[in-house]
Amino acid sequence: MNVSITLVPRGGLANRMRAVASASALATRIGAKLNVVWIATDDLAALYSDLFLTDNLPFRLTELQRRRFAYLPHRGKYLYLPTLWQSVRYSSTLRDERRRDRHYLIDAEPETVYAFFRSVGTGTVFVDTCHQFYPFSADLYRSLFRPSPNVEKRVRDLMPDTVRGTAAPVGLHIRRTDHIQSIQSSPLELFEKELKDIVAADPHRRFYLATDDDATKERLRSLYPANIFTSPATASRSSRQGMIDGAAEMFVLSRCQSILGSFNSSYSEAAAMLGDISLKIIKN
Repeated sequence: MNVSITLVPRGGLANRMRAVASASALATRIGAKLNVVWIATDDLAALYSDLFLTDNLPFRLTELQRRRFAYLPHRGKYLYLPTLWQSVRYSSTLRDERRRDRHYLIDAEPETVYAFFRSVGTGTVFVDTCHQFYPFSADLYRSLFRPSPNVEKRVRDLMPDTVRGTAAPVGLHIRRTDHIQSIQSSPLELFEKELKDIVAADPHRRFYLATDDDATKERLRSLYPANIFTSPATASRSSRQGMIDGAAEMFVLSRCQSILGSFNSSYSEAAAMLGDISLKIIKN
C-alpha cells in the first residue's frame, strides 16, 4: 500500500486528542504515513507543541497559527470552495459535516474503516473530524499526550507539594458553560450529594475541582473550604495561556486517585485515560 492520511482534528482539546489517537492507530495498522494538521482557533488557541511534548511522535506534525483556505471545514458560509479544492487535492475525503461520511467517522465499525482505507490503495485520504473513528490503546494515548514543560510547570503550581505529599485527592470535573447535555444530566446538586457522602466518611479527603464556571468554584469552596482546591484562573479557550491552564488541569485530574466526571464529556474521559484511573460519571 502507498496510502497516506492527512488529519485535521477539530473541536476542543479532548476531542482533538481522540481524533489524533484514532488516526495514529489506524496509520500504524495499514502502514500509512500520517500528517496531523493542528490549527490554533478561537475555541482552542494553542498549538500541539504548547500543550504536549513533540519528540518521538509517530506522525508528521504541521502546526498553524490560524486557519488556511486549504483546511477550512465543509460549510456553506465558505460556499464549499475549500471542499471542492480538497476533493481535487486528495484521493478521498472524510468529514464530520458530510452525512455520507459519518458512517466512517462516528460510531464506526473498525473493520469498516480499515476496509475503506485499504480500498484507497494509493494517494492521500483527508480526514476532518472531532471523533474517535478507530480504536486505540491507552498506552498509545499516553505516549502521544505528554505534558509540555509549560503545562508541567502549571500542573505543579496547581497541585503543590503539600497536596502531593498526602493521599491523592479525588478529581472533580464539572462542566457547565458550553455543554447542554452535561449541564442537564450532571447537575451540581448531584455532585454536592456525592461530596457530602465522601466527606462524611472521610472528613480529611481532598478534592481537585476542574470546572469552566467560576460560580461553581465559589459554591463548592464555600461548602468545603478545607477540602476543595482549584485553579484561581478563569477558564478560557481563546488564549494560549488559557489552553495551557486547561491542559494542566486535565493532567492534574489524571494524577488524582479517581475522577467524578460530567456526563458525555470527553475531557473527563481523557483525564481518566491519561492517568489510568477510575472514572465515575455523576448523572441523573
